[in-house]
Amino acid sequence: MPNEVVFMGFRNNNVTVRLLSCSAETTQCAGSMCDKQDLYRNGRMEARCSCISNVQRMCPTTIVMQLQLQMNDNREEMLINNFTSTWFVNNYVLTDKLAAHIRASHFSQDIKDDILESTRQVFRYINERGGFRIIGWAKRGMIRDQGAGVQQENQGQRGGYGQQANQANNNNMVENAEVRYHIVRFDPSEPENIDLEELNALKYTMGEGEN
Repeated sequence: MPNEVVFMGFRNNNVTVRLLSCSAETTQCAGSMCDKQDLYRNGRMEARCSCISNVQRMCPTTIVMQLQLQMNDNREEMLINNFTSTWFVNNYVLTDKLAAHIRASHFSQDIKDDILESTRQVFRYINERGGFRIIGWAKRGMIRDQGAGVQQENQGQRGGYGQQANQANNNNMVENAEVRYHIVRFDPSEPENIDLEELNALKYTMGEGEN
């Protein structure tokens, strides 16, 4: 992402995606229009969802994935933490949608291990047939200038509080060199190379006692 750019959208084709880890988490939304993106961040569940549907019609539980992306031009690898998408889970992880009553507590360690292995096979299958097309956006965040913060603290000790100090705090914010990438959707770059029967055979099927 260029240094002069603060926000941008992107689409990349033929991306190699590897699944590092995954876990089941129960979100705060079961709306039929909800894809559960960004509901689990920084190790905690969001208390609210912006989904337009407030009627509990679907399973609130989803799979949280840690991903490693390698662009086709061999640029440095990109790590995506806490990726969630009901659409992706329903199409590429599980053979059937989760029943509405399923919670994260229903996933034993054996089930989690089996889902991890089967999903890795799905990623490997698609990677070998053209890789993924990823669509998303990136934004350069803001952080406080530490040097300016020390100066502001010294001013505060001399009585520089109130509106003037608050204004100074705002002025001390600088752009963060670290860019956070948000994946909105990813699917096969070359769908004509994907055999749906072969793909479905790799996905995980919840047993009758599990779903």
